[in-house]
Amino acid sequence: MKQPLNIIIACVCGAVTSNIAVYKVQTLLDEENILAVVSHCALGDLEKKAESMDLVILMVPYNKVLTIPSMTATKLISKFGLEEIKEKLIQTCLEILGNKKCDAKENGR
Repeated sequence: MKQPLNIIIACVCGAVTSNIAVYKVQTLLDEENILAVVSHCALGDLEKKAESMDLVILMVPYNKVLTIPSMTATKLISKFGLEEIKEKLIQTCLEILGNKKCDAKENGR
C-alpha cells in the first residue's frame, strides 16, 4: 500500500491563508494522483510540526533552516504564477516519493 506524503503549509497565523492553500494543494495533488495528507499551521508552530513531515510549503518568507524539503509558494492562492507553483510542487513531491521508495528498498520493505 502506498504511503501518503505528509505535507504541512505554514503561514503567519495558520488560519485563512493556509486553509485556502491546503485546499489548493490537495486538489492539485489529487489531479496528479499523488497521495498526500495536507495540513496547516502557524509559523510559530512550524519547527516542532515539521519534524514528522515530508514537505513544508511556506506562504511567507521563513528565516530558519529546515532539515526537510521546503518550498515557498506565496503565489499559490492567486491566479498569477499558479502554474509555476504547480509544476514545482509536483516535481518536488515526485522527487520525495522517489527517495521514499529508495529508502524502503534499502530497509528491506
